[in-house]
Amino acid sequence: MKCKDCSGGDFGYRLEDGKPYCNAEKRIGINELEEFHCLRGTISISGLQNVKSSHDALEARIRLQNVKSSHDALEAKISEKRHLERLALKWYSTTEDSQNARDLEVINCPKLIGHLPTKVLSLVVGIEIVDCPKIVASLLMSTSTRKLVLNECQGVQLEGQSVPSVEKLEISGFERLKEFASELVILTNLKELMVEKCPRLYEELSEEMSHCYTSLERLDVSYCERLKSLPLGLFPKLRSVQIWHCTNFETLLIPDGIELQNLTLLESLSIGDCINMFSLPCGGLPAPNLSFLLVDCCEKLEALPEQMHALLPSLQSLVLHNCPKIESFPEGGLPSKLGALDIRNCKKLVGGRRDWGLQTLPSLISFSMFDKSRDVLESFPEEGLLPPTLTFFSFGRLLNLKSLNKRGLQRLGSLDSMLIFDCPQLQSLPKEELPNSLFELQICDCPLLKPRCRREEGEDWHKIAHISFIKIDGEVISE
Repeated sequence: MKCKDCSGGDFGYRLEDGKPYCNAEKRIGINELEEFHCLRGTISISGLQNVKSSHDALEARIRLQNVKSSHDALEAKISEKRHLERLALKWYSTTEDSQNARDLEVINCPKLIGHLPTKVLSLVVGIEIVDCPKIVASLLMSTSTRKLVLNECQGVQLEGQSVPSVEKLEISGFERLKEFASELVILTNLKELMVEKCPRLYEELSEEMSHCYTSLERLDVSYCERLKSLPLGLFPKLRSVQIWHCTNFETLLIPDGIELQNLTLLESLSIGDCINMFSLPCGGLPAPNLSFLLVDCCEKLEALPEQMHALLPSLQSLVLHNCPKIESFPEGGLPSKLGALDIRNCKKLVGGRRDWGLQTLPSLISFSMFDKSRDVLESFPEEGLLPPTLTFFSFGRLLNLKSLNKRGLQRLGSLDSMLIFDCPQLQSLPKEELPNSLFELQICDCPLLKPRCRREEGEDWHKIAHISFIKIDGEVISE
């Protein structure tokens, strides 16, 4: 193959039975990479797990997980491919000297053992080691490293006391990790930290980390079963926090002495599947720029943060799913800028909906409510429940709902879309036609209502004929 056939784009090899060939079906040896002087963009070499001969293995300066010899080491001269921006070697170990490669990926190498070459580590910007459970290596990061991803590679050990360049760190599948090593604590330029599947991790984020993680903007923690709490306010630039599937997680903390301005940049907070979480910060959550708050499957949580209307003035979206013990919104109600409210399977909260005070929210345009309870609810929505600013309204799983309340709908003069799901007892639409502003109507799994909305023939068709887009059980009947 001539050089012109592979320049200006991505170049790939697929190996079957240990013999490489390119997309043009011309069989070549891996050592023949030497001839492609103008390779640029990305080289992706995959399928190396079936290689049995090692004669050509290191001619591309590549070590294969099934290779035992390194006879031909230098002929491919990947380091001379000056236009390479990314070298992705999958089903392989690594390269020895890829001068212009900016990212190193070691992915799905179940038999791979050995040390990562220091020459490569001194050059790459991103290092990703995934599903290499047998690798035993010391990872000496360089000042050029910006991204480090370690997933299911517990034998990798970090070395070096000063790695200020790392900006993104992902750690997953370290079953024996109990606390953060000193090499991870001192990442002074770290912006994103993601920790997943570390079931023995019990250490809270330490004060030492707060002194170093002054640039941290994103923090994600998931499947860390022993983690019980997480202090907020330690990181002055933190913008996003996600905590998922931490079964023993109990609460968020704001440590004494922490300056509350450290929460001023926080914009998003998501907590889900933390079945033992019982409280949010006492006294409220002072995050004036928080715009998104999600709480899902926190079965023991009894209350939302106090003083939400005052401490969360920028909150635009509130999502509450599967929190059966929350009884009401906090005193003072919800923030005035709230634009979207989504409530699902919060039985006690839904039971007190007449006290929600949604009419006082001038910015609320989207409201969704789904509830699996079999409580008697013959008519919905009640008069005065929803504000006239609403443009999107969806509800469902109201198993005993029999009719829509015309008084609850008649003031919704801005309503654009309405979605109704899984209301098996819903028998009819209101006597008057639905709001003239309505553009979209979707109905799903409402067997008694469906025939009444049949085009031209249904008893309720005249009530919805003015709506431009109508879909029932996935079938568009009007558009």
